[in-house]
Amino acid sequence: MGMTRKHSYPPNFIKQLREERNWTLRDLEERTGWSNQTLSNLELSKADLTWTKIQKLAEVFEVHPMEITLGPQLVAPMDDRERELINMYRGLEEPAKRLFESLTENINKKSQADTAEKKPVIKGK
Repeated sequence: MGMTRKHSYPPNFIKQLREERNWTLRDLEERTGWSNQTLSNLELSKADLTWTKIQKLAEVFEVHPMEITLGPQLVAPMDDRERELINMYRGLEEPAKRLFESLTENINKKSQADTAEKKPVIKGK
């Protein structure tokens, strides 16, 4: 009789993130396009959570990819200014949060468009 090797995948916060949003596995299935069984296995750490899957889940949950594996409470701000901004955001009422999110999305889109429009300058010709 041969020994069967049991895989042990690290824990994740998929179920917690899903439940915080009051989503069923079916809701998450519709958002990701993955099967209910795949999602269940991921939540139970019975399947490999690849970087591609982490990125997709982060996009669906609208969180930083690290929050999928480290949890929402363990993603630390990079510096004091970022910590201050996060705390200010958390103190906003919902309508103000939505306005803030809209403004930052527009700033990000403009910044990306400005970067894409810049062409390298070739000197000497």
